[in-house]
Amino acid sequence: MIANRQVSLQSALLALLAMSIFVSPRIRIGFLSGRAIDLRLQELILIAALFLLVISGRKTVALMGMLWSHWLAAYLFSGAIIVIIHALLGDVELIRGVAFFIRGVEPFLLAIAVASLWRARTNASSTLVLRTIHLGLGLNVMWVLYQLATGTHRTLFADSVSQTIESYGPRLIGEPSSFGTGIFFALMAVISYAEFKWRFLRLRGTIFMFTGCAIGSIASQSRVSIGAVALVGLAFVLRSRPDRKTRWLRAILIAGFIAVALQSFRVALSARFSQTGIQASAGVRATNIWKPLLGTLTDSPIIGIGPGALGTLRIPATEAHNVILRIFLDYGLVVGCVLIALLATIVSRSYRIARQRRSPCTSMWATSSWFGMAIIFATGLLQDSFSAVMTTSILGLIWGCLGGELIANRRVEHECTRSTNNASP
Repeated sequence: MIANRQVSLQSALLALLAMSIFVSPRIRIGFLSGRAIDLRLQELILIAALFLLVISGRKTVALMGMLWSHWLAAYLFSGAIIVIIHALLGDVELIRGVAFFIRGVEPFLLAIAVASLWRARTNASSTLVLRTIHLGLGLNVMWVLYQLATGTHRTLFADSVSQTIESYGPRLIGEPSSFGTGIFFALMAVISYAEFKWRFLRLRGTIFMFTGCAIGSIASQSRVSIGAVALVGLAFVLRSRPDRKTRWLRAILIAGFIAVALQSFRVALSARFSQTGIQASAGVRATNIWKPLLGTLTDSPIIGIGPGALGTLRIPATEAHNVILRIFLDYGLVVGCVLIALLATIVSRSYRIARQRRSPCTSMWATSSWFGMAIIFATGLLQDSFSAVMTTSILGLIWGCLGGELIANRRVEHECTRSTNNASP
């Protein structure tokens, strides 16, 4: 009875944690050094999940080393040292540095929490998370369609906070930023691709999911996110399954939809996709953002400027608009390379696991992991893609699902080996 209750609690926390990523608003708790500090519901639920992990005494943290080896420990240790150094130098307030450092560590903590809530021996946890993802995507697509129909741009919850965030088009239920909205739909498209590839979704369901992702990304007017969804669509047509009979149907459906969608949004997107608009955006990044920040980095290449330094009076720019530049700015070249090595390890191991075809669930989450990370690095050429909360939360969820499957598989193999040894004369 107690075991059943614990399983039910774990499943409820897992579903709640996953759903909160899709609907949680930004909860503003105050300002620090002139910059707003926001919380999300998933961060509060994450604390409860980690507490459950601690009291249960599970070895999830150690077992997750299958995904990221020792690079996570190196990043945590060296990153904390960087925060302390900048606090002692007076560059960044200690509490601000710690807050931004924790925000960077959050996807890894989320992955550990999700893996610790995973149920072994069955596909129940994967089914639960996938249903939650489908529900979260459907709710956000309906909310975007409602905004398009009414001509309003707002979040469903905490709109007073969301109005302070720059946005070009409709917003998610809880996320107001254009890039956060667009990258949400791009990563949902990646998951739909992985589901179809490993036969968790039929063609009809995949087309339905991808259509919603395309509508959302185009409506958000985030150019890099629209390109990311188009890339996933191309992979869906060419690489998802060795089934040539339906390939032509997929190509016609996706090409036709994109043509109709682009025509429908032609007026709204004409300014952002015009040659003048693209050149102006590139010029602003190169002249006003990248060049000054590169100069700042060369002044302190070893330790960088510290997490939380961007957006202060010392360095007014709030974003670096490049994921590699942002990492090196926050941590310097040494620790920045450690973090990049950690992310590269996750990508390479996820890709290798997907190629090994261990089980459909494991392969599906591994494909979502490496393909999602590839999308993040591609969009990261023009955006701080790894510092956006929506991005890191979804990645943490995917890593946790993959880690949960790997741990469950290892436990089953261990039990089978032990049973075989006991049965031997």
